[in-house]
Amino acid sequence: MELLLGLIKRTLNKILELDYKYSILPNGGTLAVGLSGGKDSLITLWALNEVLRHRKHKYKLCAVLVDQGFPGFSYDKIKEYLFLNDIPYIEKKSFIYSSLSEAESPCAICSHLRRGALVDGAKIMGATHLALGHHLDDLLEGAIMTIAMNGRPNVLLPIKYLSRRDIYLIRPLLLVEEEHIKTLSKKIQGINPVESECPYSKDSERIKIKNWLYQGYDNWGVMHQHMASWARLLLEKEMEGGT
Repeated sequence: MELLLGLIKRTLNKILELDYKYSILPNGGTLAVGLSGGKDSLITLWALNEVLRHRKHKYKLCAVLVDQGFPGFSYDKIKEYLFLNDIPYIEKKSFIYSSLSEAESPCAICSHLRRGALVDGAKIMGATHLALGHHLDDLLEGAIMTIAMNGRPNVLLPIKYLSRRDIYLIRPLLLVEEEHIKTLSKKIQGINPVESECPYSKDSERIKIKNWLYQGYDNWGVMHQHMASWARLLLEKEMEGGT
């Protein structure tokens, strides 16, 4: 129990740290969470619900599900969790899977189309903010991948205003490590992640970068800590307008 309380406290504190620095959470209105069914988005939803319970400035919480058309995938467990926690949701149907078979970069196209569908759903729900489940390791791996492919890092931001859609995109878990989220997701009652049915996910460029980094983590115990500190520094400089 002591371990669980420590995990919960650290997770919520990291979200509140981002909110203190960058005002990522809305003061009123509706906050939508994009749910893929994986551990990251589920913990994002759970954590934002916990923050809401203790926050002076309240917001309404809802969820957006995107049916991407992957054979065998079901949101039934996720819908049960939303029902039990009285969280309203919308499910957007899409034909993303069928559009990927001849794509040169299926992951990039899928991400773009899914993001658009999530924003559409959030707007229908009247949300001013859309939360995604990216964490610190996503920030780190994305920066490394874009350095390798483009020569400079692309930095995930904790908050970004999409002017064309008039909505804020937020990433509340951006200071939380993936391993922390994985451990927490196994201890929070009702959190039952759904495995992705995407046929491209196991051989993506992101997975190749992740595997390469984990080889380094296995060889040098302090490597992840140092790389994570570098990623946080990148984030701070980006938010300050630096390069």
